Order: sequence, then structure tokens, then C-alpha cells
Amino acid sequence: MRRPSRYRVATVSPASPAERRPGAAPGARASARSSDVGQASVEIVALAPLVAVLITALALALGAHRAREQAAVASHAGAIAALVGRDPIAAAREAAPGIDRDRLHVRRDGRRITVRVRAEGPRALVRAFDAEQTVTLPPEVGP
Repeated sequence: MRRPSRYRVATVSPASPAERRPGAAPGARASARSSDVGQASVEIVALAPLVAVLITALALALGAHRAREQAAVASHAGAIAALVGRDPIAAAREAAPGIDRDRLHVRRDGRRITVRVRAEGPRALVRAFDAEQTVTLPPEVGP
């Protein structure tokens, strides 16, 4: 007499029509894992350029914001220096120490102090993001 086993024996049933590969023999199962991996690879390859464009756009937007902020700070520093009798161009340059001289242009025309900051990056991409800030001094401050 046979004793009942404590272990179950798994049986493999033939594949359903939905699980069979086209053209495969009846009962053959498609490897779901390999087709999922292939699908994921295709999706990653398709999305990689989109992710690269989004990261580039974000970097350009942050660079444009930084240029605008630096121009505002430098122009206000120049205006304050002019109000107290110091050189506004030197003060504007001192207020933006991290900007190269070729990216920072400070100009004074009478009561106007204009600061222009070129955005960082390839000129073809960032030319539109250059920032310019002008501060007009009150009439009691001479040219």
C-alpha cells in the first residue's frame, strides 16, 4: 500500500492559444520574460532622446534664470554705488564675481546703468536667453 506523499507534484498543462507564439508547435510556450525584456529595451531606446531634450531644456532654463538674476544684482549694486558716490561700473562688476569679463557688460549713460549678462552655453542655443537689466538713477544723482 502506498502512503500519501506530503509533497505535491506540479503538472504542466499545454499552453493556451494566447500563450503560444505564432507559428510555434502546439503546446510550446512563449518566453514571456524575454519578450518583456525586449519590449522594455525598445521603450528605453525610444524615450532616451526625449529625456535628453528635457534635460537640455531644463539646463537652458536654469542658465537663463541665473543670467537674469546676476544682471539684476549687478545693476542694483551699480545704482547703489552711484548713489553713494562710488564708481557704478566697478561696483556692478564686483557684485558678479563668478561671471567672466566677456560675459558681463556694464554701461552707464547719464542716469542709466545697464548690465548685460550673456547666458552660459552654446551661443546658438542660449543667445535668446541673454539678460539685460537697466536701472535709472533719480535726478539728484548727476551723470
